[in-house]
Parts: sequence; C-alpha cells; structure tokens
Amino acid sequence: MSVGGAVVDDVLFVNVNGDYASDDGYITNLYDDEKGIDETRNHNIGMNVTWKPTERLSAQLSLSDYYNRAGAMDIVGVPAGANINSYSRSDTKFQDWDVHNKITTKSNSQALNLKYALDTIDFTSTTTHKKVEANGIFDLNTAYNGLSSFSENTNNTYTQEFKLSSANAEGFRWVGGVYYEHEDVDYPKYGGQYDYSGYGMGYLSNNDASTQEADTYAAFGQIIVPFASHFEWTLGGRVQRIEKKIDSDYTSTSIDLMPGTVVDSHHYDAKNAWTAFLPKTALLYKINDNLSAYASISTGYLPGGFNNYAFSGGKETNMFEPQKSTNYEVGVKGDTLEGKLFLGANVFYMDIKDIHVYSYANYVMTATNADKAHSQGIEFEALYKPIPSIEMNGAVGLIQTEYDSYKIYNASGSLIQAEGNTIERTPAYTAKVGIGYTDPSGFYGRVDVRAQGKTYYDPENTIKADAYVVGDVKAGYRMKSGLDIYAYVQNVTDEDYIINALAQTIQPSYDTLVMFGEGRRVGVGFKYTF
Repeated sequence: MSVGGAVVDDVLFVNVNGDYASDDGYITNLYDDEKGIDETRNHNIGMNVTWKPTERLSAQLSLSDYYNRAGAMDIVGVPAGANINSYSRSDTKFQDWDVHNKITTKSNSQALNLKYALDTIDFTSTTTHKKVEANGIFDLNTAYNGLSSFSENTNNTYTQEFKLSSANAEGFRWVGGVYYEHEDVDYPKYGGQYDYSGYGMGYLSNNDASTQEADTYAAFGQIIVPFASHFEWTLGGRVQRIEKKIDSDYTSTSIDLMPGTVVDSHHYDAKNAWTAFLPKTALLYKINDNLSAYASISTGYLPGGFNNYAFSGGKETNMFEPQKSTNYEVGVKGDTLEGKLFLGANVFYMDIKDIHVYSYANYVMTATNADKAHSQGIEFEALYKPIPSIEMNGAVGLIQTEYDSYKIYNASGSLIQAEGNTIERTPAYTAKVGIGYTDPSGFYGRVDVRAQGKTYYDPENTIKADAYVVGDVKAGYRMKSGLDIYAYVQNVTDEDYIINALAQTIQPSYDTLVMFGEGRRVGVGFKYTF
C-alpha cells in the first residue's frame, strides 16, 4: 500500500507506504506432528516527508520500520556424494526437528537529507541511522536430544556526509565531500550446543560473546571535463581510512555432566586500520545527443575485518584483509529510434586481489582471503516502446570467474585446491525478459521471465546447482482516482530452483544443506496515490 501527495502545494509532500505479509507455511514437523512450522509474518512501513520552504532549500526525512519472524526454511539435507539437483522443494515438506527453528529480525532507520542551492553551487548534508536486531535458534539434529545453535546480535550504524557540487548539468562539473560512518555490533550470543560424549565431555554449549566497532573516514572528489565537442573526461577518487576493533570472549560450558562449569575459554581483543586510495577515470564519447560510448577504469574495495567465534589464536589468526579490485569496462548506452529504444551494453574485466572467501562450519561463517582471482563478462539490456501502451524489456549477462591463486585451509581445517575453479555464487549467466501492456482505460498486464545459469556454491566446485527459469504474471486496473487494484502469480510453473547450498560438518547424516526459492504464490494488492 502506498499513499502520498502534496499536503501544501509545492511546499510540503508526504508519502506513506507499507506492506504486510503472512504465510501459514506448509512444512510438517514429524517430531511432534506440528504443521506449518515454516510460517512467516512480516511488515514493512515507511514514510517520506519533503519540505521546500524556499526555492533554494529542501529537506527530506525518511523513516522505516521492518519486522520479520520466520520458522523452518525450505531446506533439505543432502548426503555426501548425492546430486543436490535430484532434490526438490517437496522434499522439505516433512522435517524432523526437536527444537523449533525461529529467527526474528527487526530494523528501523532514519535519514535526513538537506540541500541548499546557491547560484552556482549545491550543498548537501545526509545523516542516517539504522538499527538491526536479529535473534535466531536452530535445531542441530534430533539425534542430539534438543541441542541447538543460536545467534543474537544488535547492529547500530550512523553516517554523516557533507557534499559540495556544481549546480550545472552540462559543461565542466565537479563534486567533493567528506564522509564518516560509525558502526557498533554486539553479539551476546553466537554459537551452539554440541555432543562431545564420545570424548567423555558430554554435551557442551559453545558461545562467543563479542563486541565490535568500526569507524570510516573518507574524502572524495570528482571532475568532469568536456573537450573536443564530443568528449568528456571524468577523473575522481576517494581516500578512506577504516578502523576496526573487536573484543571476543569464547566459552565452552558443560550442559549435563557438570552443569554450568566452564571447560574451555579463549579471549582475544584486537584492532587494526586500513587506508586506501580508490581512483577512477573514464572517457565518454557522445555519438549524438542521446547515445554515448564510454571506457572506464575504477577501483573496487571491500573492507577487511575480524572473525568472531574464535576459540584459538589472536589478531593475525582471526583477521582477514580488504578485497581490492581493478575494474575495466567499455560500453555504450542511450536512446535511439526517437526515444523508443534504450540500449545498454558493456564488456568488463575485474582483476581481484585478496578476494573474500566464506567458509561454513559448525553453523558459523568465517571469512578468509584467497590471493588472486578475476571476473570477466558481457552485459546487455534493452527497453523498447513501439507504441505508448506497450513496453518490452530484456537483459542478459554472461560472466566467467576464476580463482587464479588459492591454496588455503578452510574453517574445517581442510586444504582447498581451488586454482582454476569458478568463484562460488556467481552464475554462468543471468537473463530476464518482460512485456507489459497498459490500456488507456486503466487495465494493464505484465509477464516477466527470469533465468539463471549453473552456479557453484563452494570453492572446490563440488556443489553445483543447475540452471533454472521462473515466470511471473501480474494484471490490474488503475482508476483515475489514484486507486490501483491488481492480482499476481509468482513462479507460475511452480519451478523448483536452488537459491543457496552450504557444506557443513556438524550433522552426521548429510554434508550439504540446500535451500530452495519460493514456490508458486498467488496474491492480490492495492495502491492508492493522490
């Protein structure tokens, strides 16, 4: 639902939007014969207020509140050596949990954007805050007699940006500014309960209680210089410093033999700072007023950090470095056929250093670095409107990725030989195509089809999901009053497709957890705009 419009003409605008979804689920728990253990409830509420007291000053306040409660997932355990693609969503219909899985996520955010326009310069201030709270409990296995893994964390992020930019949209343009971000992460609970009776220790609860902080300081700038009538040269860069620290307390406590007794513990605290300069340059050639070709070289960066759930080692053992990349791109974009056809196409290559690799063991995710990798591909998109009432769009991306140098021990202690392998979670291709029709009377309809190529989910390339195709349809009626009533069907053919797969070591009966995308979903909705 969305309601919005001018409260005071040309001065005050308000938009309120929200949605609520409820799903009773379809999974039955064989342990206690409870049905619908995968039920979900969620809502998302947002409000935007824009105030323009003068022609020069504008202020926008954005608020949002999100809540989600979910139970068991569409997940199935696959034994070692089995083909994950031989399983389907129907295999998740009956599960056997002696602890009810549940995860609750709550978040709220606020953003204030202020803009003041001088004669030739625009000043912008953007202030944000976001708080996310997540609590989860997950069954490990009924054979473990009620043992579970658990996670509880709160994340607060504050940002402030000040920016100056030239007011003109053509000719010589520039922008410059400073940015600050502070993040607090509190993990009072992160771990699980495990069966160590084979080692004479009974059942133990392993928990890492940690606090983490991160501060980011950055300055950025960019200029665009026109020359030789059809060319524009862009030169920019960002200098940033990220400071992080962690205080981690790991404890292993007896559950049954000596209840409450700490049988093992480990503490480490560490801090580190990373400074980087991220340059960018691009050359644009204007073929005509609506169509341009370009070439660019830029720098990509993902910050380093520390792993929590550390039961041994210190800073060097539990720290991972930033991921850096040099990105090359050549492409074309713009309108043709008198604005009826938009085209975009590009070829890219990414040279990646210290690429982040995530390992999953004992229900804990750990980040490490692989030395070198690369990614290259071709992307194409088009939007065609032969007549005002018909819109056709399509996009396809072909990508090839590879680890160039990767020999490292994963979180399970196994040496990974991944040189020459495809980087996990990068599909061989993505594609989508759609067509929509809008009648002058207000009736409209749309069909969309999306596809994804084969995808590996581990660096060893032993876990591979097949390609899939999913189709959606939507039809509705927009009234002149602003009311829009519609119906939709998502995943029309009820396609079984895998969205994630995780190798795991704690469950004795299987070594891979496979998650499926949503099945066919039918719904109705409405939107009102004034």
